[in-house]
Amino acid sequence: MKVAKKVLNQINQLTTDLVKMALCDDQNFPVLNGSLQNRCCVEYSNIVVSGALKNRPYHEFYREIDSTRNFNLKLLDGALVQLHYAFENNSLVSHRLGYFPNPNTVDFQNDPEMYLEDDIYLDVVDQRIVVTPMRFDYDIRDDVMKNIEHPMSHLTIGQYENCRIPVVRPLTPSQFICFIIRNFYNTALKKTYIELQSSNFSFESTITSDEKKIIHIGIY
Repeated sequence: MKVAKKVLNQINQLTTDLVKMALCDDQNFPVLNGSLQNRCCVEYSNIVVSGALKNRPYHEFYREIDSTRNFNLKLLDGALVQLHYAFENNSLVSHRLGYFPNPNTVDFQNDPEMYLEDDIYLDVVDQRIVVTPMRFDYDIRDDVMKNIEHPMSHLTIGQYENCRIPVVRPLTPSQFICFIIRNFYNTALKKTYIELQSSNFSFESTITSDEKKIIHIGIY
């Protein structure tokens, strides 16, 4: 099966799993745009990629992508998840996998008892939580990738422009979604009997020998 089709099918299954687990409040199922023989993208139908939001405060950025439904998944606390993969000749050339927490937790704080009645909300009503967006990026373009400075596959935390933590390889949808749910919605995960779609394939390692010498994220 073409890699793009595997990615598409995996996102579809993960979306269905999260809806069944009551972890997803809203969703846009993925679509395949382009030709499998040349260049194609796995994305959601109403995707908007705009540089206009780049220097906006995070709460404005979040409100814009929420109001335009510019996401794959909207999780139980309002966090938005974006998954975008691009392929050429059946090879992955880029991905952008974003997790954007809801900056407005007023609803949870004003009426916490309503949420505490259900254990699945325990992770998102904790007053100590500081919402932090994060994004896993992958890009093979020569004019973008720079050893250590801009790893081919990397994690950016908190929208910091120069935060690029090397990642051993690009992430499959399953690896990314499981990372988010296991770390930020663990109580909800343990309270359900549904297992998230596991990854039945992995992308090739892209980390350089120099990047292995600094703190990095391993996926094996």
